[in-house]
Amino acid sequence: MKKFIYISMSLILMYSCGSSQKSSTTKEKSVLPPGLEELSNEDFKPKRQIRYVESADYHNIGDLVQDALKDESLAKVDQGEIEKLDKKIVGASGLCYLGQSNEGLKKLDQIYPKYKSNPSYWNQMGSCYLGMNKIRKAKIFYNKALSLNKNYTPAINNLGVVYIKEGKHGKALAAFNQVLKLRSQSKTAKYNLSTLYIQFGLFDKAENYLKQIISKGGDDKDVLLALSYSYLYRGNGNAAISILSKVPSEYLRTKHFTMALYFGYKLTRNKKADQIAEVLDSMNLSSNERIAVNRMRTL
Repeated sequence: MKKFIYISMSLILMYSCGSSQKSSTTKEKSVLPPGLEELSNEDFKPKRQIRYVESADYHNIGDLVQDALKDESLAKVDQGEIEKLDKKIVGASGLCYLGQSNEGLKKLDQIYPKYKSNPSYWNQMGSCYLGMNKIRKAKIFYNKALSLNKNYTPAINNLGVVYIKEGKHGKALAAFNQVLKLRSQSKTAKYNLSTLYIQFGLFDKAENYLKQIISKGGDDKDVLLALSYSYLYRGNGNAAISILSKVPSEYLRTKHFTMALYFGYKLTRNKKADQIAEVLDSMNLSSNERIAVNRMRTL
């Protein structure tokens, strides 16, 4: 009987946020739950508004789109491309996704007067706080976006990502499915659902969505990684290696792809596994990743 090595998907795959497009200096005693102390009435101050236009929520990045999910999520855009993109838009989105959340929040504060009734504004605010791991504040702002438009899919998707972080997988599943009811071709929701399905061994469902994404013409590296791990968990090393062969070499050198290749070669009894094992030994793996690799050695 083949032994299967299950690695937490949170160690390998990144759930993808749906993108869109203040801090206050006044200190008052907080009456908010722990984690929300910095939230104040200034965050919701009434000012001139700009009407929400749905088409503005999706990035006009033209030839920057190389991966299947990039047109729906800045989390999928490489750092250099975000910097190019930010020259075309307000700049706040890219700063937050580049890890410069404080600077991003300052820019969001500057454009508040024009965008306070635009759900994409509050969605981006939530994503900045999510990037800072301030989960409760992120939820507040995602829900603020939904109070302006209950069918606003980026915020629904992002709440699903928050639920994953909170370990509320049932709620996450419901959120991603709700996105697909409203926007049946949402690649981000399909990807996020797939990672959930793989985590719980529902490989057929995961592979169905991942193949749908790939069929749209985008060989997103994370989609390919997810599909390869679905095959690996099934014990089908040859199928996984076939998928990984489509990944650019620069990504194959990263640890999660290297681990996937090692897993595949171990399953297929390929001698290349010994060479990859040496590479993994030189990598800076977390303790859980190292445990997973050691389990693969026993195959």
